[in-house]
Amino acid sequence: MRIVLTVHQFLPDFSAGTEVLTYSCAKELQRRGHFVEVWTGYPDERPLEPAERFDEYLYDAIPVRRYRHSFRTASENVNRVEAEYENPFFGNAFARYLQRARPDLVHFFHLGRLSGAPISACWDQGVPSVFTATDFWFICPVNQLRLPDNSSCFGPDPHRVNCVRHIVERTQSDRLGRVFRSIPYGLLAAAIRFSARPWWPEKKYAPLVQALVRRPERLTARMNEVDRILVSTAFMQQVMVRYGIEDHRIRRIGYGIDLSPFEHLPAKRSADRLRLGFVGSLTEHKGAHVLVDALRALPAEFPVDVSLYGRLDEVPGYVEVLRRRAAGDQRIRFDGTFPNDRIAEVMAGIDVLVVPSIWYENTPLVVYSAQAARVPLVASDVPGLRESIQDGVNGLLFEMGNAGALAGIIRRLAGDRALLEDLRQNAARPKSIVQYVDELEALYAELVADRRGAPAGLPAGRGGTAGDYDRFGHGDRDG
Repeated sequence: MRIVLTVHQFLPDFSAGTEVLTYSCAKELQRRGHFVEVWTGYPDERPLEPAERFDEYLYDAIPVRRYRHSFRTASENVNRVEAEYENPFFGNAFARYLQRARPDLVHFFHLGRLSGAPISACWDQGVPSVFTATDFWFICPVNQLRLPDNSSCFGPDPHRVNCVRHIVERTQSDRLGRVFRSIPYGLLAAAIRFSARPWWPEKKYAPLVQALVRRPERLTARMNEVDRILVSTAFMQQVMVRYGIEDHRIRRIGYGIDLSPFEHLPAKRSADRLRLGFVGSLTEHKGAHVLVDALRALPAEFPVDVSLYGRLDEVPGYVEVLRRRAAGDQRIRFDGTFPNDRIAEVMAGIDVLVVPSIWYENTPLVVYSAQAARVPLVASDVPGLRESIQDGVNGLLFEMGNAGALAGIIRRLAGDRALLEDLRQNAARPKSIVQYVDELEALYAELVADRRGAPAGLPAGRGGTAGDYDRFGHGDRDG
């Protein structure tokens, strides 16, 4: 089969869980003889001409086609808010590619930086499609269902007041953010509603507000054009159904990882000091600060060390916050990032993996890596982690954001190595990438067979409205 995978960002510049999952699937599909391409986005703030927005490269023999843009210049025909979820420029380019290359199937691992337009392109042209929900992008413009004060969000309210407040707080001055927080809900809801009227006096921001208001319905409609939506947790499925995505499209398939690096791990060497590890993005929602605060709550002589693994240049402001909170504590090390093929080596060097996320999460791959290495997990008690970690069996859970509770668990594990060993022995072996792709491949074959057997008269094309662009002609099928 000729298969297209999409992801919001990709290796080598980005290497978080979704990127690694996409890469691992691409390599396994290639190994099985499929032709695989990756389409991805790239944040580029430069004012680019249309012909400059696309480039291509090979990553480990995977052809990658990259769309470079900032949302301010993402499309000439929609505003920057709408371009995030409905980008006709990119959608038109992708549609032209589908017409020329005629792939058998498209699998969307993420559509951030690309928008929902490729879904419509597949629907229009009768190309089977699959979507894997690795976060909450499809209902939340910041992906995480997390409010600026770090409290959990239940999704857009009926008048989108919470979304408008959130975006203003993220993108505007602190003063304006405070003003929007102070406006009564009913008054702000009325202003949002009236901003759609022709007589509304403010013309600069009203179109942006209305684009944000339309986002949930637009993306729900797009998601209901996908043939199958894959989720790794029951919680993700519940969220999708609650926001109007048709349940019959959803299938529960847990992720898989490459288990080969974990097959010959050296035996754990005993150490007087408890070795904790954090592996992930050094961004606020991943909660590394909760771990730093927990360690700082323990006496300076407490026998524990922490290695923080993550890119130090991705969100430098947050890393600076972490360094200030660490206050020069020699027990806390900032060890940067590492190639994914070293994950087993990293796990072999720690006693406990801490996953202190302050959002709902969605079974991050690092959890599976820890389980493969028989490393006990200490994690926030949130839905995406609770479904993978049994409290007191193969890990320990603590209240999200509660550094004091985490400090108590660290103290407990440092003083009870028997408990640590019990948790280690109870580690659940994760699914392999081979098993995962077995499931994907069976699904792909089912969808392709169904589509080939479908009667003539597939949905008519909606047509594009943005500048027509087709650059990648080589390798496409003739005809």
